[in-house]
Amino acid sequence: MLYQRFLLLSTFAICSSSYAQSEPDLQQQINNLKQQLAALETKLHQQHAKALDEKTETTHTEARKSKVEVGGAVRANLGINSYEKGNKDRHGDFDFDMIALKFNGNVDDILLGAELRFYDYMTTVKYAWLGYEFLPNWEVKAGITPVRFGNQPYNSHSYYFSPNYYIGLEDDFDLGILVSRQMKDNWRLDLGFYKNDELGGVDGYVDDRSKRYSYDVVNGILKLTPFTLQMAK
Repeated sequence: MLYQRFLLLSTFAICSSSYAQSEPDLQQQINNLKQQLAALETKLHQQHAKALDEKTETTHTEARKSKVEVGGAVRANLGINSYEKGNKDRHGDFDFDMIALKFNGNVDDILLGAELRFYDYMTTVKYAWLGYEFLPNWEVKAGITPVRFGNQPYNSHSYYFSPNYYIGLEDDFDLGILVSRQMKDNWRLDLGFYKNDELGGVDGYVDDRSKRYSYDVVNGILKLTPFTLQMAK
């Protein structure tokens, strides 16, 4: 807008004075106006570049702000059966299943994610990791990280999960390092190294090796329940 006004006034001034000035004076005035226009264009370009730099810096600063989101869930089951008179008379019973607490976000440049689960029979860590974006679209995570196998995140999140979950091949989390690259068209490349399971392998210092979210081969006896699996090596 400023540039257009300046150009309009300059044209009007040239036309108004063309009758009263000689040709050399008119040419000099045109040259002066061209110089002023060039200076104005340079100034506008500088102001535009400065505004872009300030916007980029503001966006980068906002992205670096620490932000940790806390979420979770409470889950219960309603069981109704016809073979138990008390349950039938009460029209079923609610049974507590679990409480989940989730943490996701960043502290400065450090990414983090964790989920704790409290069941009526155990307390366990589903995953817990720290991460860092060392290059654009490249990040590394260390800790109890997801094992990238199976049709995630779909098959193992139904009511009954999937057979792959119960044999330890899907929705699995182990101790290790995961490097990920976000690619185009929703494709992602994952490279992971896992030293052992999330409870420390065969030498893990835990009271009960079955108190885990993931299904693993552990050093113990074969024990099948609706929620846990222990298999001898």
